[in-house]
Amino acid sequence: MKRKKVVITERDLKILIFLWRWRYVTTSAISEKFFHGLHNTRGYIRLLKLKKRGYIQSVQLIINLGYAWTLTKKGYLQIKETLPELTDDNFLEQKPNQQHLASAVLIGEWLQKVPSGCALYSRQQLRMKKAELHPKWVPQCDFYTPDGYWYISSPTGSESIIAIGVELHRSPPSKYDRAKDFIEVHTKIKNMLWIVRGLHLAEAIHHKLNYRSDRSEDLHQFVLMDDIFKHNWASQIKVGAFTGLSIHKFIEQNRGNTPADARLTKISRCLVETRLSHPRSVTYKPKAKTRILD
Repeated sequence: MKRKKVVITERDLKILIFLWRWRYVTTSAISEKFFHGLHNTRGYIRLLKLKKRGYIQSVQLIINLGYAWTLTKKGYLQIKETLPELTDDNFLEQKPNQQHLASAVLIGEWLQKVPSGCALYSRQQLRMKKAELHPKWVPQCDFYTPDGYWYISSPTGSESIIAIGVELHRSPPSKYDRAKDFIEVHTKIKNMLWIVRGLHLAEAIHHKLNYRSDRSEDLHQFVLMDDIFKHNWASQIKVGAFTGLSIHKFIEQNRGNTPADARLTKISRCLVETRLSHPRSVTYKPKAKTRILD
């Protein structure tokens, strides 16, 4: 029997483009963004159909044995003409654990909508888009590439850039030297938020980055990976000048809001909910069951 052809819808194309930009995304996050308020299985069923036809694939995350979705070459070719001019077609970078964490933290509470005056920029965009196509605010650097940026403008007109880095293992000292030079050269970058595997690693990297720094501020903030998987934007900074502040309040302060104004929803947690199947949308409200009385 001939298989029924899957017709690629406008929503499917948006999902594929989203996966190109953010590389590794959970079922729960895709369901929340593209099947908002619908039954919890709708998104998963559609992802299975896209997988069956070869547009996407699920990848196991070694760190917590969960799963995330990513593009296949067929999926990439399906959207290639809609993307900006790229440096090459080698869109695969095999660091799923690192890139999933970076994307989950960058997107956070802004999954449904990025606030006015703000922007997100992924590592994939930094790597693949030609330099002349980057927004003007993106720092240009040929010796170090962070895992992404937040761009934030406040109502008062001030602008700030926050870089993000994910370190699951200790890297050679030269990498931290490059990161240090990168931050010190680009003074528009107000902070760099690091996601690391443990407190000892955070303290060691923090010491390395601040040793004989040319900038007097403590620009490097550290959050622990285990906290991200539990809380995402509700995770607290463990090392740095903003120790004790959650990621959410840290971002809101940069936007000019006081911590009291920073209301946190459950949205960011779906980005680190790594079950492959049938996650319940945080916005889905089941219909009340009618009780029949004898």
